[in-house]
Amino acid sequence: MKQPELGKRLKEARIARKMTQSEVVGTFITRNMLSQIESGKAMPSVETLQYLAEVLGISPQSLISVPSLLSEPDQIQPDPLELLSDAKDALRNRQYRTVLSLCSDLPSALEDECFALTALASCALAEQLLTENHDPAQQRTAAAEAVALAQSAMEISTKGLYANELIHSKAMLFFNQAAQLLLSYSEIK
Repeated sequence: MKQPELGKRLKEARIARKMTQSEVVGTFITRNMLSQIESGKAMPSVETLQYLAEVLGISPQSLISVPSLLSEPDQIQPDPLELLSDAKDALRNRQYRTVLSLCSDLPSALEDECFALTALASCALAEQLLTENHDPAQQRTAAAEAVALAQSAMEISTKGLYANELIHSKAMLFFNQAAQLLLSYSEIK
């Protein structure tokens, strides 16, 4: 979801509740920040979004989800904040492929969090593929996948609010290791 749409939904909810900006923000954020969010000039963090939804008495999902015209009316759309929480849990549990899958379903309003989780999971999965023992028939495939994952982690780790040079450097290291492995397999044949 684009920032102006999110801001518009927040403002509409605030006006519907007949609340001023000062009443909504309390001591959590500044009134100026809420004004910037409502005008589409700033994007709230997940925590701020949850706070604002709670104060306004609405679900966070109603602020960031876009109803699909193609979906069945009775089809339940996953809650983006629940998907984000599931992705974070999967990362903690070293379920890196699950993280990548969940992040692909996150809305654009959570792209900074998605970039961070995807970079971390891609880098960790590349490392895992390089350090696991594979049978000889799978070694080349594992190295090729590690190259792709490390390259993805290098690109994504530089994007968004949570850009991370350490992840970028680690991904570059794994990319070089995997690429050398692939070259060695080419030289053998």
